[in-house]
Amino acid sequence: VANQSAFISYAEETIIDLNDDGQGDLRVIVRRLDTAGSPPGVVMRLDRGAAAAVPVGVVAAAPAESTAVQVGPIGSTNEPSRVVPVRLIAEFPARAEFQVEVDFTGYSLFRYEADGGARVERYYQSGQSLAATARDQFKLWISNAAAARVRIAGQDVVLGDPGEVTAALITWVPGEGGRELLELVPVY
Repeated sequence: VANQSAFISYAEETIIDLNDDGQGDLRVIVRRLDTAGSPPGVVMRLDRGAAAAVPVGVVAAAPAESTAVQVGPIGSTNEPSRVVPVRLIAEFPARAEFQVEVDFTGYSLFRYEADGGARVERYYQSGQSLAATARDQFKLWISNAAAARVRIAGQDVVLGDPGEVTAALITWVPGEGGRELLELVPVY
């Protein structure tokens, strides 16, 4: 629908009905805001085809020529087999550089990008390993998730099953009481 805006705060999610048919078309989740950066940035998750279990929020007029979506309960995706929950890796008192260590137990194509730097891609075999560090975020893609033993910030993390292609974003999210959460966010 033309000229609609949705106001979504940090750590909120909402379902948006793009074509006014009463069904949720898009689920939007705000994971991280960086207002200090130039330009400012945001990490968001967009799930296509989110069908609301209850009626989608009503689009209401908002100040200054825009509209706001009133948030309703989140429904389910049209592809339930694809839903992968965000996983908490660890909780820390403050953000810090974290280590990503991968030991390969089989053949796999592994690609990663640390803190927006150069993308690195390589084919690994059993017995090979890699170690990388990141301060803010680490993106990874793997062609055979079970062929890698992964350790992030000292925690063992299972990426998937044999032959499964997996993509994820490891990022910081503010927690309660000023704590910082390091999370593994699926990338679809």
